[in-house]
Order: sequence, then C-alpha cells, then structure tokens
Amino acid sequence: MKSILEFEKIVEKFSSVTFLTIYVREAHPTDGWAINNSYNLPQAISNSDRIKSAQILKAQAANIGTILADAIGDEIEQFFSALPERLAIIKNGKVEYLGGPGPFGYDLDEMVEKLEAILKEN
Repeated sequence: MKSILEFEKIVEKFSSVTFLTIYVREAHPTDGWAINNSYNLPQAISNSDRIKSAQILKAQAANIGTILADAIGDEIEQFFSALPERLAIIKNGKVEYLGGPGPFGYDLDEMVEKLEAILKEN
C-alpha cells in the first residue's frame, strides 16, 4: 500500500501527464499464493471478474490515474512481463522507459527521473 500512496503523490505532481494503471492477474489471490493484504481477491476467471478487481483497486486508490483491466488472456501482462507490477512510460506509442519487474525492480524514483527527463525534452 505504501507504493500506492507514493504513486498517488507522483500523479498529483505531474498533473499534465496521463497516468494509466492496468490491472493484471492477481499476484496473491485468496485461492492461490495468498498473503495478508488489503484486497483479498480470488484469481479472476473471466473478464468481468478482472474488471471487478480493478474497480476494487480504484475504490481504494482513487488517485492513480485511469484504471483498465487486462483481458483474461493476460496479453498486456505477458507483453510487459508485468506480474506482479511494472512501471512503463509510453510516449506517442513508443516505450520510453520500462522499469524492472516488481516487487524488487519497482522503482518509483527511477521512473520519476526518466519522466522528468522526457518532459524536459518537450
């Protein structure tokens, strides 16, 4: 949850940037490798389940930008190797930054540095 609060601050700081969060497969589902967290969600088995999980995240973390849900086939998760989480900056359809896979490669400071550099280019 700490990283979500930090991410919300970044969204506020860079209000001219469009932030998009894509909810992918649940990393710690209640019916799988469960841990004690604030979401306690089962693994989605349909697109509507995944959308409901994304809506729960949005309700608890309202200021993280637009939230979309990856399709149940996990195409976005697989393209970005995004499980459990990953940061990316995409500008004009081109990946300008792809952080390391989370949780250990999830580096908000690194992403902010890259974002500031990209914004200075304009």
